[in-house]
Amino acid sequence: MGLNDLRAFLSAPQVMMVAAAGLLLGVGSCFFGYRLFRFMLALGGFVLGAALGFVVSQGTLPAMPTIIVSLLFGLAVAYVSYFAYKVGVFLHVGAGVLILGSLFSNDNGAVILVALVLATCAVLLVRPVIIVYTGIAGGLLAGGASGLLQGSAHWSRVGLPSILLACAGILFQFWHTSNSKPR
Repeated sequence: MGLNDLRAFLSAPQVMMVAAAGLLLGVGSCFFGYRLFRFMLALGGFVLGAALGFVVSQGTLPAMPTIIVSLLFGLAVAYVSYFAYKVGVFLHVGAGVLILGSLFSNDNGAVILVALVLATCAVLLVRPVIIVYTGIAGGLLAGGASGLLQGSAHWSRVGLPSILLACAGILFQFWHTSNSKPR
């Protein structure tokens, strides 16, 4: 794929729609992540469970039962993530750190160790960790989507907005949330 092909792909209407959705989701997570975290846990649990159900049943069952098993696994993991809140926090933060860590490091052992430590800290210090986690993740998503919408990956159009949004979102969430469990 050449540079012109990449530019044509990135300017496609479908990519722009996904980028616009990413911008909205990123800003929402950045500023309201703590309040929306239980919903995000359930949604992430559903996706994770459905993928697990698909992997378990693929190749052993026909298409329709595979879809049913995937949906049942998704619903079960979503239920556990929502109602077993601390388990969901551990899994969500751990998976997020694993994904981000794998982008920046090739040392899988270190990435797994950091993910376990941060996921454990998230369970012990739920509110501050969730606020920082959703602020940073939302800022990165919104900044990246903003750069994509502008057709630029320059740090001033991606990195700077990401950092500013993350900081503003974290401060906003600390200011506007109480110590209670998210709804």
